Amino acid sequence: MKKKRLAILVGSICLLAILVALPLLVACKAEEPTAAPTAPAPEEKPQFTWRLQENSPRAGFYKAGTALMADRIREITGGKFDITVYAPGELIPTPEWLDTLKLGTIELLSTSIAYHSGVMPETLVAQYLPASMRTMFDPYHLVYDDTWNFLGKVQKAYKDDHNLLVLTGGTGMSSQYGVNFTKPISSMKELVGMKIRSYGITSEWLGKAGGSMTWLPTEEIYTAMAMGTVDACTWVDWGHDYDMSLHEVAPYRWAGSGTRGLMPNIFIVNMEAWESLPDDYKWMLRFYAFEARRWNGSFGGLYNDQSKRIMLDYGVTEVIFPQEEIDEWLEIGVSMWPYLAAKSPRSKEWILYIAEWMKAQGYLEEDWVLPAE
Repeated sequence: MKKKRLAILVGSICLLAILVALPLLVACKAEEPTAAPTAPAPEEKPQFTWRLQENSPRAGFYKAGTALMADRIREITGGKFDITVYAPGELIPTPEWLDTLKLGTIELLSTSIAYHSGVMPETLVAQYLPASMRTMFDPYHLVYDDTWNFLGKVQKAYKDDHNLLVLTGGTGMSSQYGVNFTKPISSMKELVGMKIRSYGITSEWLGKAGGSMTWLPTEEIYTAMAMGTVDACTWVDWGHDYDMSLHEVAPYRWAGSGTRGLMPNIFIVNMEAWESLPDDYKWMLRFYAFEARRWNGSFGGLYNDQSKRIMLDYGVTEVIFPQEEIDEWLEIGVSMWPYLAAKSPRSKEWILYIAEWMKAQGYLEEDWVLPAE
Protein backbone atom coordinates (compact mmCIF):
# COMPACT_ATOMS: atom_id res chain seq x y z
CA MET A 1 0.00 0.00 0.00
CA LYS A 2 2.80 2.30 0.96
CA LYS A 3 4.58 1.52 -2.33
CA LYS A 4 1.40 2.34 -4.27
CA ARG A 5 1.03 5.70 -2.55
CA LEU A 6 4.72 6.48 -3.15
CA ALA A 7 4.39 5.72 -6.83
CA ILE A 8 1.30 7.94 -7.10
CA LEU A 9 3.20 10.75 -5.32
CA VAL A 10 6.21 10.51 -7.63
CA GLY A 11 3.99 10.42 -10.68
CA SER A 12 2.06 13.46 -9.49
CA ILE A 13 5.30 15.39 -8.98
CA CYS A 14 6.54 14.49 -12.50
CA LEU A 15 3.19 15.45 -14.03
CA LEU A 16 3.26 18.77 -12.18
CA ALA A 17 6.82 19.46 -13.41
CA ILE A 18 5.80 18.73 -17.00
CA LEU A 19 2.79 21.02 -16.75
CA VAL A 20 4.90 23.83 -15.32
CA ALA A 21 7.67 23.46 -17.96
CA LEU A 22 5.38 23.05 -20.97
CA PRO A 23 4.65 26.78 -21.50
CA LEU A 24 8.33 27.59 -21.21
CA LEU A 25 9.23 24.99 -23.80
CA VAL A 26 6.66 26.41 -26.19
CA ALA A 27 7.91 29.98 -25.60
CA CYS A 28 11.49 28.93 -26.19
CA LYS A 29 10.88 27.38 -29.57
CA ALA A 30 14.21 27.21 -31.38
CA GLU A 31 14.81 29.94 -33.92
CA GLU A 32 15.57 29.04 -37.51
CA PRO A 33 19.35 28.99 -38.09
CA THR A 34 20.61 32.03 -40.06
CA ALA A 35 23.38 32.00 -42.65
CA ALA A 36 26.81 33.22 -41.51
CA PRO A 37 27.50 36.80 -42.58
CA THR A 38 29.79 37.07 -45.63
CA ALA A 39 32.54 39.64 -46.06
CA PRO A 40 31.88 42.19 -48.76
CA ALA A 41 33.71 41.47 -52.00
CA PRO A 42 37.00 43.39 -52.19
CA GLU A 43 36.84 46.48 -54.33
CA GLU A 44 38.12 45.75 -57.80
CA LYS A 45 40.99 48.10 -58.60
CA PRO A 46 41.33 49.45 -62.12
CA GLN A 47 44.27 48.53 -64.32
CA PHE A 48 47.26 50.88 -64.23
CA THR A 49 49.69 50.55 -67.12
CA TRP A 50 52.66 52.88 -66.78
CA ARG A 51 55.73 53.67 -68.87
CA LEU A 52 59.00 54.33 -67.06
CA GLN A 53 61.81 56.01 -68.97
CA GLU A 54 65.13 54.86 -67.52
CA ASN A 55 68.42 56.71 -67.91
CA SER A 56 70.72 53.67 -67.83
CA PRO A 57 71.29 51.24 -70.71
CA ARG A 58 69.15 48.13 -70.82
CA ALA A 59 72.00 45.75 -70.12
CA GLY A 60 73.27 47.83 -67.23
CA PHE A 61 73.45 46.70 -63.62
CA TYR A 62 72.18 50.04 -62.40
CA LYS A 63 68.94 49.54 -64.27
CA ALA A 64 68.43 46.34 -62.29
CA GLY A 65 67.11 48.29 -59.32
CA THR A 66 64.45 49.89 -61.50
CA ALA A 67 63.55 46.58 -63.12
CA LEU A 68 63.26 44.91 -59.71
CA MET A 69 60.94 47.69 -58.56
CA ALA A 70 58.66 47.20 -61.56
CA ASP A 71 58.68 43.40 -61.22
CA ARG A 72 57.89 43.49 -57.50
CA ILE A 73 54.98 45.91 -57.90
CA ARG A 74 53.58 43.85 -60.76
CA GLU A 75 53.81 40.69 -58.66
CA ILE A 76 52.18 42.17 -55.53
CA THR A 77 49.28 43.70 -57.43
CA GLY A 78 48.65 40.63 -59.58
CA GLY A 79 49.49 42.65 -62.68
CA LYS A 80 47.03 45.44 -61.82
CA PHE A 81 49.91 47.92 -61.60
CA ASP A 82 52.10 47.16 -64.58
CA ILE A 83 55.22 49.29 -65.16
CA THR A 84 57.25 48.80 -68.34
CA VAL A 85 60.83 50.08 -68.20
CA TYR A 86 62.36 51.62 -71.34
CA ALA A 87 66.08 52.17 -71.90
CA PRO A 88 67.40 55.36 -73.58
CA GLY A 89 66.45 55.53 -77.24
CA GLU A 90 63.71 52.89 -77.01
CA LEU A 91 60.79 55.24 -76.47
CA ILE A 92 61.55 58.98 -76.38
CA PRO A 93 64.66 61.02 -77.30
CA THR A 94 66.56 62.09 -74.19
CA PRO A 95 66.06 65.87 -74.58
CA GLU A 96 62.26 65.37 -74.55
CA TRP A 97 62.00 63.35 -71.34
CA LEU A 98 60.93 66.12 -68.97
CA ASP A 99 58.34 67.59 -71.33
CA THR A 100 56.81 64.21 -72.16
CA LEU A 101 56.57 63.44 -68.45
CA LYS A 102 54.72 66.72 -67.84
CA LEU A 103 52.36 65.92 -70.73
CA GLY A 104 51.68 62.42 -69.41
CA THR A 105 53.14 60.61 -72.42
CA ILE A 106 55.16 58.75 -69.82
CA GLU A 107 54.16 58.42 -66.18
CA LEU A 108 57.51 57.89 -64.48
CA LEU A 109 61.06 59.04 -65.19
CA SER A 110 64.36 57.83 -63.74
CA THR A 111 66.98 60.32 -64.83
CA SER A 112 70.00 62.44 -64.05
CA ILE A 113 68.83 65.58 -62.27
CA ALA A 114 71.42 67.68 -64.13
CA TYR A 115 69.64 67.05 -67.44
CA HIS A 116 67.18 69.74 -66.30
CA SER A 117 69.75 72.46 -65.66
CA GLY A 118 68.58 74.38 -68.74
CA VAL A 119 65.25 75.16 -67.05
CA MET A 120 66.34 74.65 -63.42
CA PRO A 121 69.96 75.84 -62.98
CA GLU A 122 69.92 74.78 -59.33
CA THR A 123 69.88 71.14 -60.38
CA LEU A 124 73.61 71.52 -61.02
CA VAL A 125 74.02 72.07 -57.27
CA ALA A 126 71.78 69.09 -56.52
CA GLN A 127 73.85 66.89 -58.82
CA TYR A 128 76.89 67.72 -56.72
CA LEU A 129 78.64 70.77 -55.35
CA PRO A 130 82.35 70.44 -56.16
CA ALA A 131 84.48 69.25 -53.23
CA SER A 132 81.53 69.24 -50.79
CA MET A 133 80.97 65.51 -50.25
CA ARG A 134 83.95 63.94 -48.48
CA THR A 135 82.77 60.38 -47.75
CA MET A 136 80.41 57.93 -49.41
CA PHE A 137 77.90 58.41 -46.57
CA ASP A 138 77.76 62.21 -46.73
CA PRO A 139 75.24 62.43 -49.59
CA TYR A 140 72.81 60.07 -47.86
CA HIS A 141 73.01 62.05 -44.62
CA LEU A 142 72.32 65.39 -46.29
CA VAL A 143 69.56 64.12 -48.59
CA TYR A 144 67.57 61.88 -46.24
CA ASP A 145 68.39 62.78 -42.64
CA ASP A 146 65.31 64.27 -40.93
CA THR A 147 67.34 67.21 -39.69
CA TRP A 148 68.61 68.24 -43.15
CA ASN A 149 66.22 66.59 -45.68
CA PHE A 150 67.69 68.10 -48.85
CA LEU A 151 65.25 65.87 -50.74
CA GLY A 152 62.41 68.04 -49.46
CA LYS A 153 63.94 71.12 -51.11
CA VAL A 154 64.23 69.33 -54.44
CA GLN A 155 60.66 68.03 -54.20
CA LYS A 156 59.30 71.51 -53.56
CA ALA A 157 61.23 72.95 -56.53
CA TYR A 158 59.84 70.39 -59.01
CA LYS A 159 56.32 70.76 -57.62
CA ASP A 160 56.41 74.56 -57.82
CA ASP A 161 58.03 74.77 -61.26
CA HIS A 162 56.61 71.76 -63.12
CA ASN A 163 53.84 70.23 -60.98
CA LEU A 164 55.84 67.00 -60.84
CA LEU A 165 56.48 64.77 -57.85
CA VAL A 166 60.04 63.70 -57.02
CA LEU A 167 59.63 60.34 -55.31
CA THR A 168 63.21 59.85 -54.23
CA GLY A 169 66.76 60.65 -55.17
CA GLY A 170 69.75 58.43 -55.70
CA THR A 171 72.76 59.59 -53.73
CA GLY A 172 76.38 59.43 -54.78
CA MET A 173 77.25 56.65 -52.34
CA SER A 174 79.36 54.73 -54.83
CA SER A 175 82.36 56.07 -56.74
CA GLN A 176 83.15 59.45 -58.18
CA TYR A 177 82.51 60.67 -61.69
CA GLY A 178 85.35 59.71 -64.03
CA VAL A 179 86.57 60.84 -67.44
CA ASN A 180 87.18 58.37 -70.28
CA PHE A 181 89.77 59.29 -72.93
CA THR A 182 90.35 57.92 -76.43
CA LYS A 183 94.05 58.83 -76.34
CA PRO A 184 96.85 58.91 -73.76
CA ILE A 185 96.91 61.82 -71.30
CA SER A 186 99.39 62.51 -68.51
CA SER A 187 98.62 66.08 -67.46
CA MET A 188 95.42 68.05 -66.83
CA LYS A 189 96.94 70.78 -69.00
CA GLU A 190 96.16 68.52 -71.96
CA LEU A 191 92.44 69.06 -71.28
CA VAL A 192 92.73 72.49 -72.87
CA GLY A 193 90.92 72.41 -76.22
CA MET A 194 89.99 68.74 -75.88
CA LYS A 195 86.46 67.99 -77.09
CA ILE A 196 84.68 66.36 -74.15
CA ARG A 197 81.15 65.04 -73.86
CA SER A 198 79.78 65.74 -70.40
CA TYR A 199 76.80 67.21 -68.60
CA GLY A 200 75.81 69.12 -65.52
CA ILE A 201 78.34 70.40 -63.04
CA THR A 202 81.03 68.06 -64.37
CA SER A 203 80.80 69.77 -67.74
CA GLU A 204 81.01 73.21 -66.11
CA TRP A 205 84.06 72.12 -64.09
CA LEU A 206 85.92 70.56 -67.02
CA GLY A 207 85.12 73.65 -69.07
CA LYS A 208 86.75 75.84 -66.41
CA ALA A 209 89.82 73.59 -66.72
CA GLY A 210 89.99 74.31 -70.46
CA GLY A 211 87.93 71.55 -72.05
CA SER A 212 85.81 72.19 -75.14
CA MET A 213 82.52 70.89 -73.85
CA THR A 214 79.63 69.32 -75.71
CA TRP A 215 76.60 67.23 -74.80
CA LEU A 216 75.26 64.09 -76.44
CA PRO A 217 72.31 61.86 -75.49
CA THR A 218 73.14 58.65 -73.66
CA GLU A 219 72.45 56.48 -76.68
CA GLU A 220 75.00 58.38 -78.84
CA ILE A 221 78.01 58.39 -76.51
CA TYR A 222 79.56 55.05 -77.50
CA THR A 223 79.38 55.76 -81.23
CA ALA A 224 80.77 59.28 -80.84
CA MET A 225 83.76 57.93 -78.90
CA ALA A 226 84.33 55.11 -81.41
CA MET A 227 84.23 57.49 -84.39
CA GLY A 228 86.39 60.16 -82.76
CA THR A 229 83.62 62.74 -82.78
CA VAL A 230 84.69 63.49 -79.21
CA ASP A 231 88.04 62.88 -77.52
CA ALA A 232 86.69 62.11 -74.07
CA CYS A 233 83.46 61.66 -72.17
CA THR A 234 82.02 61.44 -68.70
CA TRP A 235 79.22 59.12 -67.80
CA VAL A 236 79.34 58.22 -64.12
CA ASP A 237 81.63 55.80 -62.27
CA TRP A 238 83.44 52.55 -63.09
CA GLY A 239 80.28 50.46 -62.92
CA HIS A 240 78.16 52.74 -65.09
CA ASP A 241 80.99 53.17 -67.60
CA TYR A 242 81.44 49.42 -67.85
CA ASP A 243 77.71 48.99 -68.47
CA MET A 244 78.09 51.41 -71.39
CA SER A 245 81.05 49.33 -72.72
CA LEU A 246 83.14 52.48 -72.77
CA HIS A 247 86.28 50.43 -72.09
CA GLU A 248 85.99 49.20 -75.69
CA VAL A 249 86.41 52.71 -77.14
CA ALA A 250 88.25 54.58 -74.36
CA PRO A 251 91.52 52.92 -73.29
CA TYR A 252 92.33 55.59 -70.67
CA ARG A 253 90.27 56.59 -67.63
CA TRP A 254 90.69 59.11 -64.83
CA ALA A 255 88.63 58.19 -61.78
CA GLY A 256 87.97 61.82 -60.85
CA SER A 257 88.56 63.75 -57.65
CA GLY A 258 86.11 65.76 -55.58
CA THR A 259 83.30 64.74 -57.91
CA ARG A 260 81.19 62.56 -55.63
CA GLY A 261 77.51 63.03 -56.43
CA LEU A 262 75.04 64.54 -53.97
CA MET A 263 71.71 63.61 -55.55
CA PRO A 264 72.59 62.82 -59.17
CA ASN A 265 69.59 60.62 -60.03
CA ILE A 266 65.90 61.05 -59.27
CA PHE A 267 62.55 59.33 -59.79
CA ILE A 268 59.90 61.81 -60.99
CA VAL A 269 56.18 61.10 -61.41
CA ASN A 270 53.53 62.83 -63.49
CA MET A 271 51.23 64.42 -60.90
CA GLU A 272 47.96 63.48 -62.60
CA ALA A 273 49.07 59.86 -62.87
CA TRP A 274 50.14 59.91 -59.24
CA GLU A 275 46.80 61.26 -58.03
CA SER A 276 44.97 58.52 -59.92
CA LEU A 277 46.62 55.79 -57.84
CA PRO A 278 44.95 54.24 -54.77
CA ASP A 279 46.73 55.05 -51.52
CA ASP A 280 48.22 51.58 -51.15
CA TYR A 281 49.69 51.78 -54.66
CA LYS A 282 51.19 55.18 -53.84
CA TRP A 283 52.81 53.76 -50.74
CA MET A 284 54.10 50.80 -52.72
CA LEU A 285 55.62 52.98 -55.43
CA ARG A 286 57.35 55.24 -52.90
CA PHE A 287 58.75 52.27 -51.00
CA TYR A 288 60.10 50.37 -54.00
CA ALA A 289 61.46 53.49 -55.69
CA PHE A 290 63.52 54.09 -52.55
CA GLU A 291 64.54 50.42 -52.47
CA ALA A 292 65.67 50.66 -56.10
CA ARG A 293 67.94 53.59 -55.26
CA ARG A 294 69.15 51.87 -52.09
CA TRP A 295 69.97 48.77 -54.14
CA ASN A 296 72.11 50.83 -56.47
CA GLY A 297 73.80 52.69 -53.63
CA SER A 298 74.41 49.65 -51.43
CA PHE A 299 75.75 47.36 -54.11
CA GLY A 300 77.25 50.06 -56.33
CA GLY A 301 80.57 50.03 -54.50
CA LEU A 302 80.98 46.29 -54.95
CA TYR A 303 80.00 46.53 -58.59
CA ASN A 304 82.40 49.41 -59.13
CA ASP A 305 85.28 47.36 -57.79
CA GLN A 306 84.34 44.42 -59.99
CA SER A 307 83.89 46.63 -63.06
CA LYS A 308 87.21 48.36 -62.45
CA ARG A 309 89.03 45.02 -62.35
CA ILE A 310 87.36 43.89 -65.57
CA MET A 311 88.16 47.15 -67.37
CA LEU A 312 91.79 47.14 -66.25
CA ASP A 313 92.14 43.49 -67.29
CA TYR A 314 90.66 44.47 -70.67
CA GLY A 315 93.52 46.90 -71.11
CA VAL A 316 92.24 50.21 -69.78
CA THR A 317 94.93 52.37 -68.19
CA GLU A 318 93.98 54.29 -65.05
CA VAL A 319 95.22 57.86 -65.41
CA ILE A 320 96.93 59.43 -62.39
CA PHE A 321 97.50 63.18 -62.59
CA PRO A 322 100.21 64.94 -60.50
CA GLN A 323 98.99 65.93 -57.02
CA GLU A 324 99.67 69.62 -57.62
CA GLU A 325 97.33 69.51 -60.60
CA ILE A 326 94.66 67.77 -58.50
CA ASP A 327 94.99 70.52 -55.91
CA GLU A 328 94.50 73.13 -58.62
CA TRP A 329 91.51 71.17 -59.93
CA LEU A 330 89.86 71.20 -56.49
CA GLU A 331 90.53 74.91 -56.13
CA ILE A 332 88.78 75.46 -59.45
CA GLY A 333 85.83 73.48 -58.11
CA VAL A 334 85.47 75.51 -54.94
CA SER A 335 85.94 78.74 -56.88
CA MET A 336 82.86 77.78 -58.91
CA TRP A 337 80.52 78.11 -55.92
CA PRO A 338 79.86 81.86 -56.38
CA TYR A 339 79.46 81.29 -60.12
CA LEU A 340 76.89 78.55 -59.48
CA ALA A 341 75.13 80.64 -56.81
CA ALA A 342 74.60 83.41 -59.35
CA LYS A 343 72.69 81.14 -61.71
CA SER A 344 69.43 81.44 -59.75
CA PRO A 345 68.15 82.48 -56.30
CA ARG A 346 67.46 78.83 -55.54
CA SER A 347 71.03 77.89 -56.50
CA LYS A 348 72.38 80.32 -53.93
CA GLU A 349 69.90 79.11 -51.30
CA TRP A 350 70.94 75.48 -51.82
CA ILE A 351 74.66 76.25 -51.76
CA LEU A 352 74.31 78.12 -48.48
CA TYR A 353 72.27 75.24 -47.08
CA ILE A 354 74.92 72.70 -48.07
CA ALA A 355 77.57 74.97 -46.56
CA GLU A 356 75.71 74.97 -43.24
CA TRP A 357 75.65 71.18 -43.35
CA MET A 358 79.40 71.16 -44.10
CA LYS A 359 80.03 73.40 -41.09
CA ALA A 360 78.09 70.94 -38.92
CA GLN A 361 80.38 68.14 -40.17
CA GLY A 362 83.53 70.19 -39.55
CA TYR A 363 84.26 70.51 -43.28
CA LEU A 364 84.01 74.33 -43.29
CA GLU A 365 85.03 76.91 -40.75
CA GLU A 366 82.13 78.43 -38.81
CA ASP A 367 82.95 81.93 -40.08
CA TRP A 368 82.97 80.89 -43.75
CA VAL A 369 80.89 83.09 -46.06
CA LEU A 370 80.12 82.72 -49.74
CA PRO A 371 82.42 85.01 -51.70
CA ALA A 372 81.01 87.35 -54.32
CA GLU A 373 81.38 86.12 -57.88
